[in-house]
Amino acid sequence: MAPSPHDTAALFEEASSWDPYRGNPYLEQRTRIVRALLPEGVETLLDVGCGNGILVHALSDRYRTIGLD
Repeated sequence: MAPSPHDTAALFEEASSWDPYRGNPYLEQRTRIVRALLPEGVETLLDVGCGNGILVHALSDRYRTIGLD
């Protein structure tokens, strides 16, 4: 069963929530730029003003990410 649109934590974890963003060249470029700017040894990221959390999600494969909006 799909999560309720009001349960944002569950929506963040639902893989299909991110399908509309896959392959978006702007988002992929932004993620590459942010990764390149991060210093060595960074383990945790805080994204203040994360909006829907797309950048937090994109970086969560390598870092512990926290989004705050």
